[in-house]
Amino acid sequence: MQAKRFLGLAKTMYNANVSELVVSKNSFELKTILLERLSRKKWDGAWPLKALQELAVNENDYTAIVENRDLSLPSFKEELYQKQSPFYEMIESLGLEKCLSQRNSNLAFMGHHTAHAYSSLFQSPFEKCHILVMDGGGSRASDYNSCSFSQGSFLDRPHEAIEHTSLFYWNGKELECLEKEFLSYENYSDIPYKLGEGIGSFYERCAQLIFNDNLSSGKVMGLAAFGESFFDPSLSLIEMQRKLDWKRAFKGKSKKEWQDSPHKEYWQNVAATVQEAFEYVLGQWVSKIGHGQPLIFSGGCALNCVGNFKIAANWGHKNFFVPVNPGDEGIAQGLAYGAYLQSGGKPQITSRESMTSSFSPVQEDEIGLFAEFNVLKLGEDFSPLIKCLEEERVVAWFEGRSESGQRALGHRSLLANCSQEEIKKFLNQNIKFREDFRPYGASVLWEDAHHYFDCPEGFHNSFMSYAVPIKEDKMKLLQEVAHIDGTCRMQTVHKQAHLIYHKLLEAWKEAGHEPILLNTSLNIMGEPIIEKAMELREFFEKSPLNSIFYNGYLIQKVKSV
Repeated sequence: MQAKRFLGLAKTMYNANVSELVVSKNSFELKTILLERLSRKKWDGAWPLKALQELAVNENDYTAIVENRDLSLPSFKEELYQKQSPFYEMIESLGLEKCLSQRNSNLAFMGHHTAHAYSSLFQSPFEKCHILVMDGGGSRASDYNSCSFSQGSFLDRPHEAIEHTSLFYWNGKELECLEKEFLSYENYSDIPYKLGEGIGSFYERCAQLIFNDNLSSGKVMGLAAFGESFFDPSLSLIEMQRKLDWKRAFKGKSKKEWQDSPHKEYWQNVAATVQEAFEYVLGQWVSKIGHGQPLIFSGGCALNCVGNFKIAANWGHKNFFVPVNPGDEGIAQGLAYGAYLQSGGKPQITSRESMTSSFSPVQEDEIGLFAEFNVLKLGEDFSPLIKCLEEERVVAWFEGRSESGQRALGHRSLLANCSQEEIKKFLNQNIKFREDFRPYGASVLWEDAHHYFDCPEGFHNSFMSYAVPIKEDKMKLLQEVAHIDGTCRMQTVHKQAHLIYHKLLEAWKEAGHEPILLNTSLNIMGEPIIEKAMELREFFEKSPLNSIFYNGYLIQKVKSV
């Protein structure tokens, strides 16, 4: 069997990425490149040239190339680039004209929510399932030229109507859209921003009010536990947004300005309100499905680990699943895998035990970049690294392929003994520079998780998809990774999925410690996760860290003799 290649091009507003799926008789390999990891610009939505070059796609023939851009067609963005410079000529000179809508008539378009659904199926543990996609907004109604939905899809203004929630069913062979809701943004004389009738849009607007940044929904979720909700289910989401006091919106930029503001209590209450609204709306959609049937939740809203756990606890965690990259980081993956399935490809069913977070190309070892430091090859003996974790505040961890989503899951992490007093404060003041209210996550051996958290034995949370309650008798032990509501955004680490990281946690346990480590992403707030060795070196030089783990080596700032 000759290898078949499928290319997905996600050109979304805040997260351009590229995926290449290569299928042959004996292999099934997906590589995903996030543009922001190469440009080092968080939320980079530029045309994904650097990502395409990283994959060297001009050297390959493709069975299908599929693209997506939220809110507008990719061709619209291309024309804007062309007006600014000879964009088409530049792309053609690099041999990438096949990736241009204006130059390749065979380049297919796939709807945004459809791509989310296929991305979820790539990691799905289910043969058949419902898929709920919910986000701030996807493709326009006018982009679904040949689609039909059970409830009216083509609204009075199809060029303005944007999908925000979709319910699909995967029957094992085909993906069917059962229901889809659209929003259109409207101006209001008393509000400084356009408002849309969608829970994802509502959450983004609250992030704008609270943090002066519509991309800070994750911070809103963390802040919600501090506030008192004034959610009123009798009001529409538009009415709820108009009810907010926009005169108290945060206009500053710095963390200090925000923390010193007299409006913090109000912002906490707004956060609690939109979180309750989110859980209410999510519950309404989930109730449309037969209770306990296999269900996948995807789209940017599926990053809400607080709401996710409440659904999973009620639904049954074995029949509920959230993929590693439910946000737009997974769109290109969905495009490539969707094209494969639509061509008659056999679905891949993934066991929860083997679920991994890393989809980027394999990185070459560049240990020579660290020659001026003290370098020790560890092999199977982790004891020198264990000693560093015992004696130092934080150790960096860089192993293999990088995570494709927003969360570090044992490939690009900062690790610490979570029983250290004020380790959270140290991270915030010296490395991460995050707001004080935001909690840190933790990694725990899968086989031991139920001893520390209110979850059943065998519970899987490989991607930090859930904020899980900490057992009362473990609260003091885990206070540095506990949120104010008594939960922890933890990760269960299974040997089959994360062999090296699992070995570290085992070694930590064998050294007499609890099998848990504080785990946060290897980056500074506002910057993308570190992707390559050179970036790791630069981060290491500038940070107060003394030790890093790099692909089997322990590197320390003690100069070599």
